[in-house]
Amino acid sequence: MLAPRKILVAIVLFLALSGCDSLTVDNPIGTSDGALGDSRLVGAWKLTAMQSKDASAEGTAYAFFLPRKEGGFNAVLVGWKRDNSESDYYALKILTGQAGSSNFLNVVPIVDDGKVEDKMDGYWPVLYRIDGNGFLQTYKLSDDGLKFVESAINDHRLGGAVTKHELYRDAKGVASESTEIEITADQKSLDAFFAANASRIFTEPLYTFKRADLR
Repeated sequence: MLAPRKILVAIVLFLALSGCDSLTVDNPIGTSDGALGDSRLVGAWKLTAMQSKDASAEGTAYAFFLPRKEGGFNAVLVGWKRDNSESDYYALKILTGQAGSSNFLNVVPIVDDGKVEDKMDGYWPVLYRIDGNGFLQTYKLSDDGLKFVESAINDHRLGGAVTKHELYRDAKGVASESTEIEITADQKSLDAFFAANASRIFTEPLYTFKRADLR
C-alpha cells in the first residue's frame, strides 16, 4: 500500500508517468493571454482517487490552492497515515492556463517535505478539468502522448529537445531507456500546439480531488 508520502511525491513529481519519462516546458502552457489564476481552484481539496487502481492509500491527503499576488497560486499538499505515525507536506508554485478548451496546471516545486527544492527553470504540466459534480480531475502524459510530442520535436513542428537515458540492459544486452523532453517553444507556438493536441497527449487519469469543507 502507498503511504501519503508516496502519494504526494507522485503528485509533485508526476512519477506516475511510465518508467522515468518526463516532460517539462520552458513557458507555462496556456498563458498567451495572461490567464495565470483559475479562481475555481481556490481553497481546499481532498484526494479521493489515485491513478493506479491497485494502489490503496494508508492515509489522507489534501491540496490547498492559495492565490498569489503575482498571479497563479501557492499550493500546499499535506498527507498523514491513519495511525498518525507519519506525515508529509509539499509547497508548490502553480500557474494555470488555458490552451483551446484544455486547462493546465503548470507546476514548480518549492519545498519537498520541509526541504527547499533546487530551483527549476521550467514547469511540469498537468491537464485538469472540474467536472459537472465539482470534482477536480487531473490527467497525465500518456505513453502515446509522449511519442507524439517527441515526433513533433524531431519533425521540427515544435521547439524542444529530446534526451534518451539508458536505465539498464537485460541479459541479452537490450537497453531500456527513459525519455526526457524539454519543450522550448515560444509562448504562442506552445499554446497553439497544445490547443490543437492536448486531448491526445494528456489522456491518462492521474488524481481526483473533491472540494473539502474545513469549517
